[in-house]
Amino acid sequence: MTFLTLLVALALSPMAQATSADADRLLRAERVGEALEEARRSVAADPTDVVAHEIVIDVLLNFGLGAESEALYKDWLKGREGDALAWYLLGRATLDANLARAAYLRAAEIAPRYGRAHMGLASVHRARGELDQAERAYRLALKLDPNLPEAWIGLGAVCIALEKPDEAVKVAEAAIKAVPTDPEAYLALAELRPERAVEILTQASQKVTTDPRVYAVLAQELMRDGRYTEARAQVERAIILVPASPQVNLLAMQVKELESGAITWSGAERLARARALAEEAPVAALVELDELAKAHPSSALVALAQGHVKSARGDLAGAEAALGRALRLAPDSPDAQAAMGLLLLGRKQAREAKPLLEAAWARRPQDASLGISVGMARLGTDGADAALTTLFEVARRSPADPRPVMAIVSVYSQLGQTQAAYNVLAEATARVPHPTLLVAQAAAAKDLGRLQEAVALLRRVYGITGEARYDRLASELEAKIP
Repeated sequence: MTFLTLLVALALSPMAQATSADADRLLRAERVGEALEEARRSVAADPTDVVAHEIVIDVLLNFGLGAESEALYKDWLKGREGDALAWYLLGRATLDANLARAAYLRAAEIAPRYGRAHMGLASVHRARGELDQAERAYRLALKLDPNLPEAWIGLGAVCIALEKPDEAVKVAEAAIKAVPTDPEAYLALAELRPERAVEILTQASQKVTTDPRVYAVLAQELMRDGRYTEARAQVERAIILVPASPQVNLLAMQVKELESGAITWSGAERLARARALAEEAPVAALVELDELAKAHPSSALVALAQGHVKSARGDLAGAEAALGRALRLAPDSPDAQAAMGLLLLGRKQAREAKPLLEAAWARRPQDASLGISVGMARLGTDGADAALTTLFEVARRSPADPRPVMAIVSVYSQLGQTQAAYNVLAEATARVPHPTLLVAQAAAAKDLGRLQEAVALLRRVYGITGEARYDRLASELEAKIP
């Protein structure tokens, strides 16, 4: 087994165990990746576009590329040392609190009325636990520039941390007036004033039309009030924006079951608590789910949750029984199809898994996790060419997600085509230098005998992650170079 084959096997092993929260996080990362490409184009067209720069920085930090973000904006500062924007961007781009503070202070010295510089200083104070200083800096930033959603969010969070909830409410209300298209203030105010949540979120749904969270949270509040038809309309709006989101699709199943009487609102709340228990106390979660199954025998949601928990505990027979019941209750549910398909695929039953996974993916064509699973099922039934065709399509649809690339590499690795695997990785890392992909590229380079390149790639990963094992691996490999 080559180093690359071993690495890919380790990287792909937990794929079928991803939770809906994991999947939603990855879907958000995918949308962020698309935003990164658009922001880079905007920066190229207008180097003074501060919002586009912020998106570039925040995405790089989100992907764990703090060292690359800092290096990029240190380089961008050259020749712009008298520009407050350049210093502000460096402060935002670094994870070094001392460097960030110095950069923000320099920006404020150059342009004392530059609100973003004071917002940056506030974020440093907040990170250090200096809450009173953070509050003053946020208020100054907003006095200078009230159109800073991030400063409003920070100020509200500081007020909560200082145990001033009434002041946090005032901040959220002021933020809505100042930036009526920012969803965060509405969501915060709805949480702070739950008795007004439906009113607040209904207003948000009219002002903010591109954030699925607004529709999803509003739907939950409407369900709580028994207003199921209205809740379904809000869920449908969220699905238009994020058709592949497992969380939103579970909401759709929930409102359908509430309308049909398959589950009650109190049952749905108990189910949510059982799901939350599942990771830390799976036995307690199963006890609760068993009781729910007796109380709500027609609920596919309860059966689906039982299947997930049993599968995670290694009770594959119990999981299959529960998921089979979920499929009988909701035969068209992509959640039930996907869960059963993944279980069968994990048991090396690709032929039985494939139709279920294909049906689920057809309903959620932007769900990279499902697409990868379809590719792996086709590998087992139709061969490598069919699998690669599928996986390249998944990668095309999700260009910022490292998982489809790793799946492609796994197929090439099984075929012994290390050069083809390397080519795919090199193209992917040129687009998004994700540490997982860089390590795989280093492994492929090593297997191809390109040791110096493998060393450089591992050192790059060390610079990105700060994890000493990569520096150690690079040194060990470097010692083998003639």
